Amino acid sequence: MKENKLLKILAKFFGQNAELKVYKFLRWALVIAGLLIILGILFPTAMTIFWNILWVILFFFVLMFFGLGLLTILGMKNEVSKILDLLLEGGMSFIDFLDFIKDVWKKFVELLLEFLLLAAWILAYIVCGIIYILILLLYKSVGSHYDVTLMTIGITILMVAAFGIISKPKVYVEAANVWAAKFKKRFRQGMIDGLEIVLFVFFLTIDSTNLFFLPQELNIPLRAEFGDQDLMVKSMDYHTNFKFTLTLLILATTFEVIRNMLRVVAWARFYYAKDMFENPEAPFMQLLKGSLRKSFNDMKNDLIKFITFTTVLFFVFMFFPKLKLFTLLLASVTNLALDLFIRERLTAPRGEDLISRTIAWVFRL
Repeated sequence: MKENKLLKILAKFFGQNAELKVYKFLRWALVIAGLLIILGILFPTAMTIFWNILWVILFFFVLMFFGLGLLTILGMKNEVSKILDLLLEGGMSFIDFLDFIKDVWKKFVELLLEFLLLAAWILAYIVCGIIYILILLLYKSVGSHYDVTLMTIGITILMVAAFGIISKPKVYVEAANVWAAKFKKRFRQGMIDGLEIVLFVFFLTIDSTNLFFLPQELNIPLRAEFGDQDLMVKSMDYHTNFKFTLTLLILATTFEVIRNMLRVVAWARFYYAKDMFENPEAPFMQLLKGSLRKSFNDMKNDLIKFITFTTVLFFVFMFFPKLKLFTLLLASVTNLALDLFIRERLTAPRGEDLISRTIAWVFRL
């Protein structure tokens, strides 16, 4: 009975859903009280100043309250009424000011969210830049004391695998929070492009001894040996087992060719299943040849970009130590493994990554 009366009283004050509103109020009250206690422990001096300011404000409110009471006792009721009216109007002005602040804050948040959408790519590039510096610092720190062959193998596989997983084809569904979905999509694309740059620049600078952002003790020549091969010798050096260099080049190219052949086969399977469904009476060889032709025609531009990029990349890396050709071989093997385990990579549309866009722009493909 008492509980029903209490609910009726709460309903008068808080309207509908009184219990939820009371619980929400109590929850926020507990959160604020907890924050004040934590701040009091962490910043005792600052909280002491805060409590002193609050005490002075309340003291003046109490003085004003008793002052108005004293004026009423002295027969100045009309004057007290005018003062209360002034206080009311001041309160109304303060409410208008708060409403203005609310509108300004809302506009600021809208502009901030719009700016973050535009800056999502830049934020992603900054994160990628930090990742590059941290990995390079770790690599150079280890390389200043030890042979880096094993670390190169491990870090290459991890970086290529991480990039492959992050850039895995993803189906976007309509989200409740449209802004969050847009920001996530743009940030992810920025991370994919940024990590692509990080991979390229990292392998390009691992042996450099003139990186201005590294301390002098880390700008030193590295030591890397694979069996009886010195991987820090330039790939173009004909006097130090050039056959090993050609072997690295042949294996890396072969694995890349296999990857692209798998893509052609994957798309051919797709077209074969489609044609088989539409024309089940057609001969097997006719369907097979037709699906292979469709797949190859669809992939032709990508194959041209692949051939162009691989030629340029291997030509450039021939002027660097064999260690970099070795990393290309490791990257090719890792990418092939990713293609076999993440099958959707084989049928994902190409041409949207940074390298493809750059090659298409430079060579007008």
